Amino acid sequence: LRTRARLCHVLGEEHFKHLPLLLITPEEGTRVLTESLQVDLWKVASSSLNPFQNPAIARKTTINNPDEPSFQQKVDELLDLDKSIQEKLTSEELAHLAGGFGCTDESVADILKEAVFNDIKVNREREQSQEQEGTTTEEEDSHQLQDFVNEGLTAAVRSG
Repeated sequence: LRTRARLCHVLGEEHFKHLPLLLITPEEGTRVLTESLQVDLWKVASSSLNPFQNPAIARKTTINNPDEPSFQQKVDELLDLDKSIQEKLTSEELAHLAGGFGCTDESVADILKEAVFNDIKVNREREQSQEQEGTTTEEEDSHQLQDFVNEGLTAAVRSG
């Protein structure tokens, strides 16, 4: 997935976005990762994999060791969690991927915007429901945005 992200960045997204990925292993041979299998891979990566950086550049992208080509490669390899992926994964899964494996600024902005809109919608609906019923319960406000940020930061710390 990182290789695809890098190729999309360097050669243009229109050339690689819908191209199936191949998984080649000595044990299994060659397997085609269709779009539905890629969604399954995203889900497994978000829930079962410990976040990690590209090991080839991880030691070259620290504050004390800034290697410009390695930083550029790191930027090129940011994952694009576009709308089609965002629709198929939960907020927690998206946060884990974004924080742990790194994703594009546009992806993060879209996810944060959705979380804010969801919080506003849930809070308004709760308030309207309480007004119609004439009740005032001490329900906690929706905090999807805060949950996303917390999960993303946790995953980022775990990735090193």
